Amino acid sequence: MAFLVSINSAVVPFLNADTGKIDKEDVKGWAAFNNNWQTVETDFTGLASKIHLGCSISGAILKEGKREKSLESFDCANLIIYDVDYGWTVEQALKNDFIKNYAGLVYISPSHTEENNRFRIVFALEEPIYDKGFYEFVIKQLARQLYNFDFRATDATRLFFGGFPGRDSAVLV
Repeated sequence: MAFLVSINSAVVPFLNADTGKIDKEDVKGWAAFNNNWQTVETDFTGLASKIHLGCSISGAILKEGKREKSLESFDCANLIIYDVDYGWTVEQALKNDFIKNYAGLVYISPSHTEENNRFRIVFALEEPIYDKGFYEFVIKQLARQLYNFDFRATDATRLFFGGFPGRDSAVLV
């Protein structure tokens, strides 16, 4: 299944080799993260390849390729990215019937450790959602159906780091 997704490959050179994230004080890196988003048509295999390279992703298509704090940069959404930061392991998620039936990809975030699994579950929507309020509602409703969702990650223009560059971090469901 092909879908449109926002991908930012310009962020990769700014990722800290030890953390897989941009350093907090790296102004140029954060500017690259908030700008430089490209709308790409791909499938889950292609998305997994981009995540493997360290590219950042967003479920929303961003107007003019950048995120504005006002959320006016939201054009539409083709994916829901479910952010898990505690209490659930990747193995538990992959055994969940809902995830097995509806998700397309699970990937480990750069903050993941064996003691504290941190990962994202990616779902493709059958049709794009053009209303940002409704999109946020759908994300929150999904969060209520599953476990250990990071409720801070429910805004329509949420941007996510990809995997740790060069490490196998994505699993097709």
